[in-house]
Amino acid sequence: MIQQVLSGLKLAVLLAVLSGLNAAPASSQILILSSDAGIDALKPNTELGEKDRLKVPAGKTVRIMLPSGATSVIQGPADRPVRELTGGQVRLESLWQRVKGYLAGRDSAKAAGSRGLPLAERGPLAVSALLSWTVVPIPANSNGAICVLNGTPLSFARLSVAPPAGAAEKEPSMKLALGEKLAEDAAVVTWKSTDEKAPWPQKIRVFDGGRYYAVPNFTVPSKFDLKMIERASVEGSQILVVLNENKCYEQINAWVNSAGRRP
Repeated sequence: MIQQVLSGLKLAVLLAVLSGLNAAPASSQILILSSDAGIDALKPNTELGEKDRLKVPAGKTVRIMLPSGATSVIQGPADRPVRELTGGQVRLESLWQRVKGYLAGRDSAKAAGSRGLPLAERGPLAVSALLSWTVVPIPANSNGAICVLNGTPLSFARLSVAPPAGAAEKEPSMKLALGEKLAEDAAVVTWKSTDEKAPWPQKIRVFDGGRYYAVPNFTVPSKFDLKMIERASVEGSQILVVLNENKCYEQINAWVNSAGRRP
């Protein structure tokens, strides 16, 4: 009996130790995403620690990311301890490091995927398309997924202006199918020569987790996954967390780039 009790105690102690090892530590850091303060201490990609204070001059605005991945806008005048802002949150390490990489401009090409153009080379049209939540840019991201609004009609934005010289088809068009390759019953998407966008074909079902294969006549083929999200997800402070959970990495990059141009 005593031996059984001792064995039980040893097991309980072991489980407690393992639990402690697996627990993520609380973090008292914030990350500056954007600022119009013109102060070195508030430059984007700056981390402020638990002993620091966030000081925002009157009339200025700073956008920050908390350890949990939530974003917040601080209007000046403000002078607050970082520890007070974080409240002992656990840091979402994968998102934290990804955002830091995007802010530094190191991971733009990786986020866009090996078959597509880096976001920096796509320009404002790609950023606006990715953040419209209803548009799929072509060429599409082949690394991760594309988040779109649930229940909202979708369209395609072509990032290349026209078919290449010598192409048999003069109007921009694209074959689209579910899966990893084109099927015989693939749908055809056609842009008018002056249009940047074309509607998603009714023939191809749209659903959460759907994988699609697209072959345009004006750029490289694209494979992409769709993730359906609710509008509230893109309007609140949890937007980066939602995008990270759904592996919509290029849209994190686009949001960070957009936030950098507006505090």
